Amino acid sequence: MDFAIEQRRLHEQALDLSRRHRTVESQLIEVLQEIDGIALYKRLGHSSLFQYAVKGLGFSEAVAYSFITVARTSAKVPALNEALRERTISVYKASRLSSCLTSENARELIAFARAHTSREIDFEVARRNPKASSFERSKPVGANRIELK
Repeated sequence: MDFAIEQRRLHEQALDLSRRHRTVESQLIEVLQEIDGIALYKRLGHSSLFQYAVKGLGFSEAVAYSFITVARTSAKVPALNEALRERTISVYKASRLSSCLTSENARELIAFARAHTSREIDFEVARRNPKASSFERSKPVGANRIELK
């Protein structure tokens, strides 16, 4: 077997899957917006869009939160909706921006997000909206201990 050919095939497969992943992400955002808009989740027996995403769609809580935040923000900020549809920004990066994204600053922040890492995006969001970056979190550190930050 020619390993160079096999490696090239794997690389091409990874590229194709990556493109499809970004397409599916933006389509899912649009569907979640529609479901949220007509409260379909209630007719399906869920108390909230979050519960629908976790229990009905099988997302982790973190993924559900990110997708819902981006769906709701992009419904209010057309430039974000456009960037997601054109796949110029990922849902992950869009979720990092959502706390300070407005129609007025959307083009600037989306361009910033395309050119910077998630960590740099977090610093920019904290600079623009200091309260958005400060939140409490806890994690288990022992059988009867929790670390609070």
